[in-house]
Amino acid sequence: MKNICFICGLDRYVFDKNADGFENHIERDHQLWNYVFYMYFLSKKESTDYNGIETEVSKKIESGDISWFPMMKAISIGEQEDQNELADIVV
Repeated sequence: MKNICFICGLDRYVFDKNADGFENHIERDHQLWNYVFYMYFLSKKESTDYNGIETEVSKKIESGDISWFPMMKAISIGEQEDQNELADIVV
């Protein structure tokens, strides 16, 4: 967790080189606790009160599907066409 973002899976090097640093990324873009709190929020909310996104995410959580996480994507890197190339840097 010190060198790879738990949420998107990109390496510290990617953010230090292509954005404003790894620390800023995990504090602003992919703050781990926001995801934990959202999952807790969904677990306590009545499923009949879910909106469309909450329904989809809840179904994915129940089935163990993590595709709702922004894997290999980050706002701080921007709209770069080659985010997959950046992901190749991750060892």
